Amino acid sequence: MQHGHADKKDALHLIVNNPLGQHVLEVIKTAGGEARFVGGIVRDALAGIAPQDWPDIDMAMTLTPDVAMQALKKNGLKVLPTGIDHGTITVFDKKDHRQKIELTTLRADQDTDGRHAEVIFTEDWAGDAARRDFTINAIYLDANGMIFDPCHGCDDLAHGILRFIGNAEDRIEEDYLRILRFFRFHARFAKTEPDQETMAAIAKFAPKLDQISGERQAMELARLLPMGLSSGLSAMIATGVDRVLTPSGFNKDAMAVLSKLAQSVSIAMLPLAACYAVLVDRDELPFLLERLRLSQKLQRQITYMAEPIKDAAGLASDAWQTHAWGAKPHDGADRTDLVWRYATAQAKVGQMITHDHFYRLLEWQAPQLPIKGQDLLDHGVSQGPSLGAQLKTLEDAWVDSGFSLTRDDLLARLG
Repeated sequence: MQHGHADKKDALHLIVNNPLGQHVLEVIKTAGGEARFVGGIVRDALAGIAPQDWPDIDMAMTLTPDVAMQALKKNGLKVLPTGIDHGTITVFDKKDHRQKIELTTLRADQDTDGRHAEVIFTEDWAGDAARRDFTINAIYLDANGMIFDPCHGCDDLAHGILRFIGNAEDRIEEDYLRILRFFRFHARFAKTEPDQETMAAIAKFAPKLDQISGERQAMELARLLPMGLSSGLSAMIATGVDRVLTPSGFNKDAMAVLSKLAQSVSIAMLPLAACYAVLVDRDELPFLLERLRLSQKLQRQITYMAEPIKDAAGLASDAWQTHAWGAKPHDGADRTDLVWRYATAQAKVGQMITHDHFYRLLEWQAPQLPIKGQDLLDHGVSQGPSLGAQLKTLEDAWVDSGFSLTRDDLLARLG
């Protein structure tokens, strides 16, 4: 996955001087506590990822959520108790609600069941770090721009190592979704192979993913799969996690072809629907779509792309537009879905479509049939099954003519 790059010192300076972040830092300090930036925004800055690619801002603090809410509201900030049982509140910029900070009290896990955790609030920064998932996500940045890194995440980030904090089994048992998070972060940041202890722990607890909601699993997959055949996806297949999601597992070879295509046409991220369509056996798609509770729109896209094309080779012939008309998406769908349906169909048989064919289909806009049902009614055709049949006959003639027949030509055929 490609990102814009930024100088690390400049990026850290931008974080500390974020106006909303500055306001939060000052309010928490005045109220007798301390806040620090943590998680994705610090990790990405240290990785050289440009600010426009940063996720929402996360901060940690020593104040309890109720005390912090009172202080922040008193100082003119909008605050919502978005996860107050776990110590999390969300602070919004009143002028621009798209800017927000998730602010969480330092905490320690008292009891976990793989899905939920009971926490106690603390003022122990190192203890808070110890309960996080990966070393690269447990790096803190204070108001003075100083890094606090008790788990040595900076070194791991620099060397492209992704590892759980402490014992991998312990971290996974706290939240089984960390299995999928491991694959996603490995694809983004790792330069080394996963260690065998981690792979064994993931394989051991993979069946426990059934305890995690489909929506949460789908969110992680939506961030991983568009990266193509990444190191994270390869690790997922190697540990058998793909066979937990769908009985036959993922089609790694087909994804390799689709990934090679994306590289050849300079597309950084694959469409999510194409990923599902190429990875999952068509007969098993309904099972997976139900499991993940994907949106109806995405389900329609996936189903369309997974449907076999009657004559895929025809899309590369001189009469490609005629074949494209027969395979095009239904009205209301994204017209670019056609090229990905063609690409996935070819990838499944180990073939990659060419650069020229890709862009030809990507840019193709289907012509409009110059005749409608009302035209037939106006010319004496009765309402009913015969109307649809005659309209389809005229459409076939129009397509066979290379879309050259006019409205008058088609109406003349009614006689």
